[in-house]
Amino acid sequence: MTSHTKSRDQLRQKIHQRRIELAHMESDLAYFQARLEILGEPKTTSEIAQRKLFRILSRTIGNKIVEIRRELAQRKKAQQQRRG
Repeated sequence: MTSHTKSRDQLRQKIHQRRIELAHMESDLAYFQARLEILGEPKTTSEIAQRKLFRILSRTIGNKIVEIRRELAQRKKAQQQRRG
Protein backbone atom coordinates (compact mmCIF):
# COMPACT_ATOMS: atom_id res chain seq x y z
CA MET A 1 0.00 0.00 0.00
CA THR A 2 1.45 3.35 -1.02
CA SER A 3 1.59 6.28 1.36
CA HIS A 4 -0.95 8.12 -0.82
CA THR A 5 -3.42 5.22 -0.58
CA LYS A 6 -2.80 4.89 3.14
CA SER A 7 -3.39 8.63 3.63
CA ARG A 8 -6.61 8.50 1.60
CA ASP A 9 -7.85 5.51 3.61
CA GLN A 10 -7.09 7.34 6.86
CA LEU A 11 -9.02 10.37 5.64
CA ARG A 12 -12.00 8.20 4.69
CA GLN A 13 -11.90 6.57 8.13
CA LYS A 14 -11.80 9.96 9.84
CA ILE A 15 -14.76 11.21 7.78
CA HIS A 16 -16.67 8.04 8.64
CA GLN A 17 -15.96 8.60 12.35
CA ARG A 18 -17.12 12.22 12.14
CA ARG A 19 -20.38 11.10 10.51
CA ILE A 20 -20.94 8.64 13.34
CA GLU A 21 -20.24 11.40 15.89
CA LEU A 22 -22.71 13.62 14.05
CA ALA A 23 -25.44 10.95 14.20
CA HIS A 24 -24.85 10.46 17.93
CA MET A 25 -25.03 14.18 18.59
CA GLU A 26 -28.20 14.55 16.56
CA SER A 27 -29.84 11.78 18.58
CA ASP A 28 -28.67 13.41 21.83
CA LEU A 29 -30.14 16.71 20.67
CA ALA A 30 -33.46 15.03 19.85
CA TYR A 31 -33.45 13.46 23.32
CA PHE A 32 -32.88 16.81 25.05
CA GLN A 33 -35.59 18.46 22.98
CA ALA A 34 -38.03 15.66 23.85
CA ARG A 35 -37.19 15.98 27.54
CA LEU A 36 -37.87 19.72 27.40
CA GLU A 37 -41.26 19.02 25.81
CA ILE A 38 -42.10 16.42 28.44
CA LEU A 39 -41.10 18.77 31.26
CA GLY A 40 -43.47 21.42 30.03
CA GLU A 41 -43.66 24.42 32.33
CA PRO A 42 -41.36 23.76 35.31
CA LYS A 43 -43.09 23.65 38.69
CA THR A 44 -40.25 22.77 41.04
CA THR A 45 -36.70 23.99 41.55
CA SER A 46 -35.46 20.65 40.24
CA GLU A 47 -37.49 21.01 37.04
CA ILE A 48 -36.21 24.56 36.56
CA ALA A 49 -32.63 23.28 36.93
CA GLN A 50 -33.31 20.40 34.50
CA ARG A 51 -34.79 22.78 31.95
CA LYS A 52 -31.79 25.08 32.24
CA LEU A 53 -29.35 22.18 31.89
CA PHE A 54 -31.19 20.72 28.88
CA ARG A 55 -31.17 24.10 27.17
CA ILE A 56 -27.43 24.51 27.74
CA LEU A 57 -26.72 20.99 26.50
CA SER A 58 -28.97 21.48 23.48
CA ARG A 59 -27.21 24.70 22.53
CA THR A 60 -23.76 23.17 23.01
CA ILE A 61 -24.55 20.06 21.01
CA GLY A 62 -26.31 22.12 18.33
CA ASN A 63 -23.20 24.27 17.92
CA LYS A 64 -21.00 21.18 17.67
CA ILE A 65 -23.33 19.67 15.04
CA VAL A 66 -23.04 22.83 12.92
CA GLU A 67 -19.26 22.70 13.28
CA ILE A 68 -19.05 19.05 12.17
CA ARG A 69 -21.43 19.58 9.25
CA ARG A 70 -19.34 22.53 8.10
CA GLU A 71 -16.16 20.46 8.36
CA LEU A 72 -17.68 17.58 6.37
CA ALA A 73 -18.97 19.97 3.70
CA GLN A 74 -15.52 21.56 3.34
CA ARG A 75 -13.89 18.14 2.99
CA LYS A 76 -16.43 17.10 0.38
CA LYS A 77 -15.83 20.31 -1.58
CA ALA A 78 -12.05 19.82 -1.40
CA GLN A 79 -12.45 16.23 -2.55
CA GLN A 80 -14.58 17.32 -5.52
CA GLN A 81 -12.01 19.96 -6.50
CA ARG A 82 -9.21 17.37 -6.44
CA ARG A 83 -11.21 15.15 -8.77
CA GLY A 84 -11.45 18.02 -11.22
